[in-house]
Amino acid sequence: MARFWGQGLIGASVFGLLVACSGGSNGVASGTGGGSIGGATGVGGSSTSGPCVSTPNAVFPQQQFGDSDLIRRIQPDGDTLYFQTLDSIFEVAAAGGTPQLVAEKVSPSEFWVQPDALLVRSGSDLFRVPKAGGTSTPLGAALTPIPDATQLSGTDLYWVGGSDTTGYGIYHRQTSGAAVDKLYTSKNELHDLVLDGDALFFIDRAALEIESLPLKGGTPKSVAMVAKGDALVSGDSAGLYVIGSLGEASSLTNYGLYRQPLDGSAAVRLDTSLFLEIAFDATVDSSGAYFASPYNVSANHADPTDVAPSLFFASPTDTQTELRWCIDPRFTLHALAVQGKTAYVSVYETEANQATIARVALP
Repeated sequence: MARFWGQGLIGASVFGLLVACSGGSNGVASGTGGGSIGGATGVGGSSTSGPCVSTPNAVFPQQQFGDSDLIRRIQPDGDTLYFQTLDSIFEVAAAGGTPQLVAEKVSPSEFWVQPDALLVRSGSDLFRVPKAGGTSTPLGAALTPIPDATQLSGTDLYWVGGSDTTGYGIYHRQTSGAAVDKLYTSKNELHDLVLDGDALFFIDRAALEIESLPLKGGTPKSVAMVAKGDALVSGDSAGLYVIGSLGEASSLTNYGLYRQPLDGSAAVRLDTSLFLEIAFDATVDSSGAYFASPYNVSANHADPTDVAPSLFFASPTDTQTELRWCIDPRFTLHALAVQGKTAYVSVYETEANQATIARVALP
């Protein structure tokens, strides 16, 4: 899962404007490069004109968290949803209810649901918080260097971090607090991290490559070329998902969302209708990859000004994205999770300074 909030999103290549649809491939195996709106007819909320809903099918009534804060991460756990704001973690029944505070003022960078507790990272600190709330327990020494991106697999935590002064690296540690393993170090800036199968994938920003590294470490292998500012956002059995232009100079005609096969064969351009000025999040399950972002919701992307916060999808065999849900532009989207046939999307109404979680039924 990858997420970005209003930070010159996805690097210098984002133009702060709508990337219009286009054909052509520049060596990329592409479908229409467009996207469709199959079935997106106002499911999951009050209807408005066009395919988008005007209000969310909310798990709980919109409310203000702290000083007008966003819901920054959602983790489903059966009948319960856990979510984080800037400084606290809450739980709420997935079927609907009132959010309950689990951990206050813990400044979570991120967290994960474990069988009997929450694993929370705050900067370089890792600790355990009981699901019912209560005293947190530190888990070993600080994570150094401070993670820029992480991946958790069972009790194995992987991260990328470093600086121009100290160098960069890929690191591993057991969540119980064991010693840190250096899997790979480099003078080059390393960025993004995706765990897919038995390998870690990251971007070497000096070599302008997506590289793969065995989970036990070793020598990275080149997978594909990227352009400056490209971002590796997720991965599944079909490949890696990249936002950018994959080795070509970024332009209105080639900047978009790509699926890069793990064997290094030609990437598939899934869409060039992204509008990444506000936020982006991605997650995958057995059916494919889901993305939350402002998106062109007009039929066949015919109207470049028709943009709304959206949930869109690509199965492992799709050659273009498909709109699953969208909402009135007075809202912004900030986190995404999928469990079974339901997506949970963090929505924030700017003028009201209020947030909630939208429940979206999936096909």
